[in-house]
Amino acid sequence: MTTSIDLLSKLIQNACVNDGTINSGYESKNVDTIETFFSNYSSSVQVERHAKVQNRDNLVVRLKGSDQYAPSLLLLGHVDVVPADANDWDFDPFGGEVKNGFVQGRGAIDMLNLTSSMVIAFKELLYEGFKPKGDLVFAAVADEEAGGALGAEFLLDEYNSLIQADYVLTESGGTQMAHGNETYLPIVIGEKGTNWAELNITGSPTHGSKPYGADNAIITTMEIIKRFSEFKTPLLFTQGWDLFLEALGINKSLAKKLSSEKNHDKALLKVDQPLSAVLHSCCHNTFSPNTIDGGAKINTTADHVKLGIDIRTLPGISSADLSKMISEVLGDLEDKVTISYLQNNESSISSTENSFYDVLEKVSNTFIPNAKLLPTIASYGTDARFFRRNGSVAYGFGLFSQAISYQDHLDMFHSRNEKVDLESLDLTKDMYKRVIIEFCG
Repeated sequence: MTTSIDLLSKLIQNACVNDGTINSGYESKNVDTIETFFSNYSSSVQVERHAKVQNRDNLVVRLKGSDQYAPSLLLLGHVDVVPADANDWDFDPFGGEVKNGFVQGRGAIDMLNLTSSMVIAFKELLYEGFKPKGDLVFAAVADEEAGGALGAEFLLDEYNSLIQADYVLTESGGTQMAHGNETYLPIVIGEKGTNWAELNITGSPTHGSKPYGADNAIITTMEIIKRFSEFKTPLLFTQGWDLFLEALGINKSLAKKLSSEKNHDKALLKVDQPLSAVLHSCCHNTFSPNTIDGGAKINTTADHVKLGIDIRTLPGISSADLSKMISEVLGDLEDKVTISYLQNNESSISSTENSFYDVLEKVSNTFIPNAKLLPTIASYGTDARFFRRNGSVAYGFGLFSQAISYQDHLDMFHSRNEKVDLESLDLTKDMYKRVIIEFCG
């Protein structure tokens, strides 16, 4: 029987690279690969694939439960990956090679490892004749790496009854953080709002040989970037903050300062990157100017600039709150700016007061003694937000061996030299199976 190791290698090799353009991705290649795992069970499961755009297919597999009132569960995996430059890697990013106990390649961490484990767990249960009480669903979706409009959002809008579920399990979480006699396992219960803003900044053209006093849009943009970089909003320490610092092994004195509005910023300077960036994003609204395009000719002052800013907002911050913040930043320059949004998503969060969360913690303990779930808020966006808006409880969770530390996990996301160890793949697959049996059986 094919293992999650074999499947992960193949999904990496299919190179479904989503660069953000509509003609990239080709997720149909990975959907083709995954669909073959369910071809022998077409009479017992509902298998459908749907695409909003050609070659950007989504696959949904739904196993009907015996009790219409029992809660349903969706395993949600995306099958696209971000680009990778082979010149920056120590191995072929799309080789999918198994070497020294690791599967190597783009997507090995984000999130083809989890998607592969979901597929194999689901298939093994079908093979064993498992009959759930509530509906059990698996979805392999496109376009997560560019916002999910062609994947999860499309399916919920157009095929809601097919993919809808009471509970959703997706990326990421599950790295072991040992502290004393206990091991903490981060579980993503929510995520910050994702707001990709394009600021169109205007000026007036004149000859580049006489720039004094000119209304140069590039100079205005420089000032706007400076204002965003210096802008500070009140700190917000979300659920589990103190426990998170403890699990990271940060000493009590520094942790106390990191939990103080007065001392936080100075204390953050004592934490190495990239962990300091993670801690900062956990309790700040962030504004990151990441793209800029403007001007028409080198000898003409710029009459226009397009500035792209990635804005991530904390729980409780509404779209109206964000608009007020941007107006505050722009100040007297606001009349020179028009704003459009490529994405405008408020933060989302799921409660931990439910039986599914309890099952996840109970099952984790069977694999890792003294394990405790550690609720976290992701600074990045996932497809979970669409399901939370749809009324589902959605968590990000896998299960990793000690070979992949929390720091390793951070370092490899959207970075070079992604790899995952074979033990982690087995742990995740076995954990998913046990969770399904405990919750749906």
